Amino acid sequence: MTALSFLCPVEVGVVTSGGLNALLHKYTLEGNLSKLKKLLQTGV
Repeated sequence: MTALSFLCPVEVGVVTSGGLNALLHKYTLEGNLSKLKKLLQTGV
């Protein structure tokens, strides 16, 4: 896992429900920037 270069007041945990929130969490943990960008452009 890569450390952020800035302070982030969010703790990464586990998302147990499905949907867009789960995808956001999954892509973040995977470091999948292309999928993250597409997901964020949908307004998540």
